[in-house]
Amino acid sequence: MMYENKNFISEVSTKVIETRDEFIFQTISSWIVNNHQITVSKETLSKAVALIKMMEDRGVDICEITVNAKILHDEYMRGYRKGYQEGRDVIVGTFDDKMKELKNEIAEEAIR
Repeated sequence: MMYENKNFISEVSTKVIETRDEFIFQTISSWIVNNHQITVSKETLSKAVALIKMMEDRGVDICEITVNAKILHDEYMRGYRKGYQEGRDVIVGTFDDKMKELKNEIAEEAIR
């Protein structure tokens, strides 16, 4: 597979290794200098193919479901990060307030 972008050409190769129980998909990209590898059991792969086939037979678009799942996941993670940050800010603010109180108490005792 070749990708061409003006002055940039890159080759991406994919290799599949079959073992007794698994398929190992390996993608090597020369421009990223990365080696991505996914191992899928034959049982899982056959179940995935059967599920996709059933969905196609019923007129369900797997691509649409995948996009919707990605959107929902992204929104969930955005909300999670926002809630985490807001909660962290409250805790840090409370901690800072307590530290100021303690410093003031120590300063007052030192003056006495």
